[in-house]
Amino acid sequence: MVKHVDLSSPGVRWGDPLPNGQLVGGYFPAGNFVKVEDPQCLQLASSLRSFCDLEAVTDANGEMVFQNPQPGQRGNLGRRAIRLPGVWTFDTALSKTFQLDESKSLQVRFDAENILNHPTPSAPTLDINGTNPLGYISGKGNQHRELKGQLRLSF
Repeated sequence: MVKHVDLSSPGVRWGDPLPNGQLVGGYFPAGNFVKVEDPQCLQLASSLRSFCDLEAVTDANGEMVFQNPQPGQRGNLGRRAIRLPGVWTFDTALSKTFQLDESKSLQVRFDAENILNHPTPSAPTLDINGTNPLGYISGKGNQHRELKGQLRLSF
C-alpha cells in the first residue's frame, strides 16, 4: 500500500556546486525520498531479477511513497499532482521621442530584460526509474540581466 504524501509545498533548493562550477539542486528537501528497488521485481524468477530496472521511492522512514503500477494497471497519483517551479521575469522598456524640426525626430529607447536577475531552474527530474534522485535539478540555466540602449533618427 502506497501512503499519501503531501506534494503541495515543494520548492527549489540549491546544493553544492559541481567541479565545473554548475549549481545543482533539488525540488524536494534532501533526504526526504530514497530510491529503492521496486517490490514487483521480487516477484520475478531469481534468474530474471537482474534485468528488472524498476525503482520505487520511499520516505525517510522507509515507507513506500511512489511505486510503478503493476502491468495493465494505472497508478493512483493522478494527473498534475506535482507543480513545477514558477518562472520569474520582469522586463521593461522606456522610450522618448524628441521632435528636432518639422521633418526630423530623435527617439531614445532603453530595454531591460530580467531586471530582478532571478534564475530559471531546469525542470526537476520526476522519473523514479532514472539515475538521478527524485526532484534532481541539474542547474539554474544561464539567465542574466540585460540592458540595451537605442537611438533612432527619423527624417
